[in-house]
Amino acid sequence: MRKIQVVGTNGKGSVCTYLANILTAAGYKTGLYTSPHVLHKEERISIDGKQISPEDFLRLLGGKEPEEKVFLKYTDACMAYFEEQGVEIAVLETGLGGRLDPVSRYDVDETVLTAIGMDHTDLLGDTIEQIAMEKCATINYQGYVVSMPQVQAVRRIIEVTSELQNARLLFIEPEEFVLHEDGSFDYQEFTYLRTNMRGGCAAAKRGDSGGGGAGAFARGYFCHAGAGSPGHRGDHRARPAAVPRGMGHAGGRRA
Repeated sequence: MRKIQVVGTNGKGSVCTYLANILTAAGYKTGLYTSPHVLHKEERISIDGKQISPEDFLRLLGGKEPEEKVFLKYTDACMAYFEEQGVEIAVLETGLGGRLDPVSRYDVDETVLTAIGMDHTDLLGDTIEQIAMEKCATINYQGYVVSMPQVQAVRRIIEVTSELQNARLLFIEPEEFVLHEDGSFDYQEFTYLRTNMRGGCAAAKRGDSGGGGAGAFARGYFCHAGAGSPGHRGDHRARPAAVPRGMGHAGGRRA
């Protein structure tokens, strides 16, 4: 099972949902893990849009609700469920920070970084650099990293961490999005794309996360990680795809 971990301050849930929907539409059996839930804990875990049943969730929790380490046990139950259901790609939202988050206990193949800002300063640090380092601790050795636009201090930490981990890095650049008057947008060679998220692509151009950004993440994922092409399932375990413009090795520097 291939795993994509989504980390950042803003927009993680939206990006996870868009990515999961894109991967499902491309023909992959896709698991989605998000937090927190709104009404029922089963909302956290779904496969191709179908939530886990209360009976399966309780079974995987050992027959009773946990009284401590709740998020850790929910995460373990989720991963066990994805494995037993034959999920091919799991999209996993980081709950808090990154380095100590239960999702980070699992080796992931791709790390997606949404916009990083000041959050949970009592736990993650009181500077943007400290917070960025906590979140960049999710970048795995020889993994793949796709990042939304970041402020310069955060961008540099992402570049250095990727270089130290020998990871391949792609930054989504605002100028790669072309907005049209009808609300559609172009990204690289893909034209007149649409998202149902209000202001999705405009937000991506501003450096926020949203539907446009998730589409760009998916583009980076399909090509950068060799997962075939959006809308046409390929054998992502055997057939590498072309690398999109701007994709380099560690550091992600553009030519």
